[in-house]
Amino acid sequence: MTWTFIRYLRASDRATDLAAVTGASAGAVNALMAAAMYCEERTETRDEDPDTNLFHELWAPVGLEELLPDDRSKFTPADALLTAAPLERAFERLRAEIFGPHRVRFRPGCAVSVGLTVTRDRPEERTVAGLRARTQRFVIPWRFEVDPGGQPRIVSAPLSSNRDVGDAQLILAEPGGVPGIGPLQATQAALASGAFPFAFRPRQLCDCSLRCPEEEVVRDGVCEGPDLGNRITSLSCEAIPPAGTRQLCKRVYIDGGIFDNAPIGLAVDLAEGSGAAALPFTPTAYIFVDPDHRRLSPAVDRPANSSLAFSAQLILDLIGTARETELARAIRDERWQRTTQSTLSDLALLQTEAAAIQEEMARVAGASGAEPAVSDDRLLRSPRREALGSFLLRCLGELGRAVEHPGPLVPEQFADCAEPLRAGTAGAGERSPRPSPAQIARLASA
Repeated sequence: MTWTFIRYLRASDRATDLAAVTGASAGAVNALMAAAMYCEERTETRDEDPDTNLFHELWAPVGLEELLPDDRSKFTPADALLTAAPLERAFERLRAEIFGPHRVRFRPGCAVSVGLTVTRDRPEERTVAGLRARTQRFVIPWRFEVDPGGQPRIVSAPLSSNRDVGDAQLILAEPGGVPGIGPLQATQAALASGAFPFAFRPRQLCDCSLRCPEEEVVRDGVCEGPDLGNRITSLSCEAIPPAGTRQLCKRVYIDGGIFDNAPIGLAVDLAEGSGAAALPFTPTAYIFVDPDHRRLSPAVDRPANSSLAFSAQLILDLIGTARETELARAIRDERWQRTTQSTLSDLALLQTEAAAIQEEMARVAGASGAEPAVSDDRLLRSPRREALGSFLLRCLGELGRAVEHPGPLVPEQFADCAEPLRAGTAGAGERSPRPSPAQIARLASA
């Protein structure tokens, strides 16, 4: 499904940009590949075939027979129920496809925000307003970008502290001689996000933290790599702001889907923090792929309250609810469902509160004998509100033409616009129809 969606975006003639992709577990890997495929050159056909694309090449060779082989020698002492070797080989092929010398061609300047979720093996405790808060859910904000020479790289893209995930983000260390965090660090993080408990072994990640226990501090810049026995060397936090304040710390992480299996809230934070200018009447659409909605299933009767099956079902329900806790919170958050109508409604409420404050200040000033400020409430009032937009648009056009015309500007040129605004009759003589959406957008961006 992810391949189909990205292929549609690349083939569409609509001016649609992919701002951010996020995921947990296998979705974290798909998010990274989606960003890479989206940034490929328009003429690149390597991933156009459903049987030879990045997604197929990564997932097709990884089946249950490979993850749970009959030959015990294919397991390592670090493996859990399933061996990670097939996934590690698949990621090695993926790194060659994206970062190798014979990689696909990418569009210079392309950039897509990527977000992953992981779960730390031990809770982190913080004190907020005198209360103890514990968390195990963390997010990893990245940006897949292509430099002017067409070279792809993955860089950390920290979110501001006022975001919901600002205090729960991991900024991975950067290896020397490699732009950004490097392919090996990215692979290790993706494997950590998919390390389902008991099925796959946990993964160690080295991040740049403002604080961590002494036993977790890394002194030699060496941390665990994605392939067993291989290490990532020359890791440093020197380039991570604020300079000189972060320590290289190693912690163990498992499946990011335990607490946040569908990180749509992270997608909203990344999209809003991507730096792209939001234009009027150019909405941001969020697409959510429900990992549990694969096919319709017949309804089943719930077991009786006294049975063992009921207890098992209760545990499954609790796990399912925990995995969707962050999704439920994000759904209730109104930021990702913001529309023009809701924004105008919020603005009207804010203006009402501001007017009430001004009235109270005027009342207090009157009681103290001071002269309350008098505001001209006729400004931008019009007997025909629907014509006010056309009036302003016409005046802005006249102003633009006057500026472009050679010669000095004189006040008389703008009297036809200034006087109606001053008198509160702006738009009264307009005969133009209600402004079109394009005209409103032009007026809003003026």
